[in-house]
Amino acid sequence: MVLLPTPIDVFSAAMGIGAVGCLLSAVPQPLFGLLLGLGGFAMVATMRAISKAIFAFASEPSAGVEGLVGREATVLTAFNDEGKGLVQVTLDGQLVQLLASLPKTELGIKVPREANVTVLAVDPNRGSCTVTTEFHDLGD
Repeated sequence: MVLLPTPIDVFSAAMGIGAVGCLLSAVPQPLFGLLLGLGGFAMVATMRAISKAIFAFASEPSAGVEGLVGREATVLTAFNDEGKGLVQVTLDGQLVQLLASLPKTELGIKVPREANVTVLAVDPNRGSCTVTTEFHDLGD
């Protein structure tokens, strides 16, 4: 795998070459070029190590509520006759409550409190989702 240089790598190399050039300007020419190259390489390696150490503390980005599709949710309120209720899911370690509705094909199904359902689609703007009972036994 070939690692392409990033802008930070280019800047680091230039900074290393410049620092070595200022510090060792009295060194003979053939050795001077080699030292410039080593200075640039050493600065790139140092900056990559520092970046890796800093980014080790970064957290995984959140998928947002859109990432809940296909996940299991727990019913908080029994679904009404219109197929609407409140569900709870875990998102990035936090409990999130969403208004839920059943698809038209499942409107007659009774969904009791504390049942498990599967999220089919999410509307993040409205804080709502569509869920299905298809994959779960509702304990009729």
